[in-house]
Amino acid sequence: MQHARERVLSLTLRWLSWAVVPVVMFLVGQSYLGKLPLVPTLGFGLLVAPVPVLYRARRRIGNLWTARVLVALLFAVAFYNELFRGFLPGSALLNVTVILLAGLLFGVRAARWTLVACVSSVILAGVLFAHGLHFDGLDPLYDPRLPIVWTRYAVVLAFVGGAITAALSYMIDTLESAVSDLISSVQRERTEHAHRETALRVIERHERLDTLAHLAGGMAHDFNNSLMVVMSSAEMIGLHPTANPEIRALAGVILDAAQSSAETIQRTLALGRQSAAARKATPIDELATWLEQALHHVLPPTISLALERHGDALVYIDAARIQQALLNLCINARDAMPEGGTLTIRVETRDVARVPPGWAAHPGSFAVVSVRDTGSGMDAQTRARIFEPFFTTKDDGQGTGLGLPMVRAAVLDSEGFLEVQSSIARGSRFDLYLPRAAPGPDTLDRQACPDVAEDGAATVRA
Repeated sequence: MQHARERVLSLTLRWLSWAVVPVVMFLVGQSYLGKLPLVPTLGFGLLVAPVPVLYRARRRIGNLWTARVLVALLFAVAFYNELFRGFLPGSALLNVTVILLAGLLFGVRAARWTLVACVSSVILAGVLFAHGLHFDGLDPLYDPRLPIVWTRYAVVLAFVGGAITAALSYMIDTLESAVSDLISSVQRERTEHAHRETALRVIERHERLDTLAHLAGGMAHDFNNSLMVVMSSAEMIGLHPTANPEIRALAGVILDAAQSSAETIQRTLALGRQSAAARKATPIDELATWLEQALHHVLPPTISLALERHGDALVYIDAARIQQALLNLCINARDAMPEGGTLTIRVETRDVARVPPGWAAHPGSFAVVSVRDTGSGMDAQTRARIFEPFFTTKDDGQGTGLGLPMVRAAVLDSEGFLEVQSSIARGSRFDLYLPRAAPGPDTLDRQACPDVAEDGAATVRA
């Protein structure tokens, strides 16, 4: 039952539980004084006695069955009152109360059926009286043995109960309509607010990336010139014939640091670079094959690799950027499993009817590449920030915080979308949804596919 109806049931049971005892005591006193017959009074007490018990046991038997038993009990009390007291205004009040309570607890349809039942009970009682049923103490002014009395009572009850039922129907329908409109309005407002928040976050993220890209672009020229001087000087020092091994080693360290800085600048530039012109139809199976070969040079022996292929498809992507994105995800998975584990790459196709907000993708058919590990996982706060530039959970010097933003940028430029599932101690899963392309002459340009060197670093063929 709904919360409002549960509240009505609780209040009704509480009120009746408190009212039963004084009412029964009053009727017993009237019977003791000779104003009421003893047997009908005791019968009435037995009928209303279960109400306090019902109030105590409602949590055990449930609200629905409690409401049903209560309506049936009050209906029996009204019929019993008609048999022993005749068709008096008090009996009519009991019938009207049953109709109202049925409508409040079960709705308009229940109120109408209860009205029919009450009128039927009046007719049944009148027929019984007309055929000789008689009890002492009946009011001669409302002699139920006269057909005109119980017929008039039934007609009046039908009109009064019908009017009350109609009014109740209108009130409940109006209230339900108003509540439904209010709930729909609140839901629409929440949905619009969520969409606005999502749009603002996306705009803010794009603004940060654009600012970062412009800043990096302005610095790249001068920084690269400085790096060229550093790198050429380090190479000359390392190749100088008079340099001892210690100096050559230091020159190698300088050269490695300069190359790392150059790679960082290139990654930063890639965050704001659009690559729609480089997209072409690419077999997803060849991407999976390349990734499997590349990971043999990257993964340690403690991590087992499982590749699951469920169908092949052409995807319309920038192959080099998606390969780099997949390699970044696998390297992150490797770092999340320092003591070993399982890295699973799954390739399949899915039909998507709804795209998460914040992506430029459209519903349709996608090839899905899933990267799943059994590593340490992430909590909700970390998961909410993983695509922020320069945010990293790795120790200083072990990560730049640009890997996952590059992954997101590559998927976004491919007009796909990305889903992330992760929890502490249960690993992480990244699902890359890449849009499928119609078969055509475009194939994977292997000359642009990065190779993986023996030391695990990704390089690009010239």
